[in-house]
Amino acid sequence: MDARPKDWATFQRHAVEFHLRNAAAWANDATGHDLTAQVDPDFRHGPAALAAFA
Repeated sequence: MDARPKDWATFQRHAVEFHLRNAAAWANDATGHDLTAQVDPDFRHGPAALAAFA
């Protein structure tokens, strides 16, 4: 699995969609906060994100 190319843009999109769906479905009510505000539109998964810390 590690050798397979990763589609980081798709992974990012799915992660954000999952978070937003859960926030709307139950998490916002459970926490009393708008958890959609946690999404950083500039963050990207993958090597680019790690390079920022090198």
